[in-house]
Amino acid sequence: MKHVVLATYHELPTLTPSDHLLQQALSSQKIETRAVLWDDPNVDWTQFDAVIIRCTWDYYQRPAEFKAWINRLTDLNVPLYNPASTLLWSMDKVYLRELSEQGVQIIPTYWVKPDQTVNLSAILRERTWENALLKPVIGASSNGIYVINPNALDQAQQTLTHMLTLGEVMIQPIVPEVQNGELSLIFFDHHYSHTVRKTPQQGAVLLDPDDPETTRLDDAPQSVIDTALSILEQARSHLSQDQFLYARVDGVIVDGQFLLMELELLEPHLYLDLAGEHTAQHFAQAIATRLNLSSITDTA
Repeated sequence: MKHVVLATYHELPTLTPSDHLLQQALSSQKIETRAVLWDDPNVDWTQFDAVIIRCTWDYYQRPAEFKAWINRLTDLNVPLYNPASTLLWSMDKVYLRELSEQGVQIIPTYWVKPDQTVNLSAILRERTWENALLKPVIGASSNGIYVINPNALDQAQQTLTHMLTLGEVMIQPIVPEVQNGELSLIFFDHHYSHTVRKTPQQGAVLLDPDDPETTRLDDAPQSVIDTALSILEQARSHLSQDQFLYARVDGVIVDGQFLLMELELLEPHLYLDLAGEHTAQHFAQAIATRLNLSSITDTA
């Protein structure tokens, strides 16, 4: 019997319905699971055969502590999935810039470092971005994202100045195609599993991750699946990693082309509750295969 932690945080101490399906599927694989708060100081992590990151959804509020925890598990030689180097890379959306430099198509982005002084109005005018967003490079879901009001650019400039005191900021246009839905393609060990489409509420710009009515299982065109897999391979090669145990590739189709919005390798919602028990079994089998390997190492 293997003993595995599904790491979570204080607002979801018993995990999500999606992860409940995973627990059941892992049980059928003779893998005992336990939901543990990642920041619980009383846990002996060495007693477990592996730690799988699931719902550590407050990491962006305490990035230094979260990084220290990941590094501590590495020092303790506790198998971690995805591996530590992948998790740390995925925390900071600067990875999008790195992937873009390798040819991955992303949403057009203007990157602003904390020591830069920029004129937001001039940036928007030069790029003819009538509607745009300010995003912190370390964030989760829509937290910390600021929707720029083109009629209140002074306020947006002040917001940008404040955000830069906390770290690097991304400026991105709002692409109208988001209203048709953002696609999230889920992979286990680089094998395509399923896709969900997330659509903003009518009149909204940002997605509401807590609204089940705006998220549904959907089919992705084969060309989009192929593009998502290519993105995974680019990231794997960049990190000199083996295949990722799990991955979610988020993007939107613009003019027939899939543009990457986020590559979720840290703590993505995998929507197993929408995809069904058979999908949870596939993920559980991928985990079981990893646990049976005797030479899993992290190249961090």
